[in-house]
Amino acid sequence: MKRNSLLLAFALLFCCVGFAQEEETTSDQPRDEIKVNMLFALAEVPELTYERLLSEDTGLGVSVGFTWNDDIEYKLGIVPFYRFYFGDGYARGFFLEANTFFGSVAQYDYDFTTDMEITENEFTFGLGIAAGAKFLTSKNWIGEIYLGVGRYFNGSLGVEAYPRIGIVFGKRF
Repeated sequence: MKRNSLLLAFALLFCCVGFAQEEETTSDQPRDEIKVNMLFALAEVPELTYERLLSEDTGLGVSVGFTWNDDIEYKLGIVPFYRFYFGDGYARGFFLEANTFFGSVAQYDYDFTTDMEITENEFTFGLGIAAGAKFLTSKNWIGEIYLGVGRYFNGSLGVEAYPRIGIVFGKRF
C-alpha cells in the first residue's frame, strides 16, 4: 500500500511538472525590423522604417521620409502602419497594410502681380492602404516590395493622393 501511494504521488508530481511546462512559443523569434526604402532613396527622399512584429501574422510600424531637395514637394512624411501577414512563417509572405500619413507638403503658387513664386509648407494628413510581399532569409535579412495609395484629407492641397510604394531592404533582430 505504501508503495502504491508512493507511485501515485510520484505520478501526480510528474503530471504537475509536465503541465507546468509552458509550450514553446514564438517568443524566441526576432520581433524588430529596421528597413530602408531604396526606391525613395533613389528619388532623393530617404525613408527609414521600424516595424515591431506583434504576432505571427500582424505587425505595427512607422516610416519616416524626408528630403532636402527644394524641387520635391514632399518635405517630411511620417507614416504609421498596421500589417496583416498571410504567408507561411513568422510575419512574411503576402501582406495587406492600413496606413496614415502625417507630413509637410510644399505648395507652390505664382503671383503674377509681383512676378514671384510663392512657396508655403502645409501640414497634411491622410489614410491609405497598400499590398505587398515580404521575403526573409535564414540570417534574418529582409526584402519587401509593396504598392498602395492614400488620400489626403486637406481640401486646400492641389494633390489629393499620396503614393505608398517601396522596394525595401533591412534586418530583423
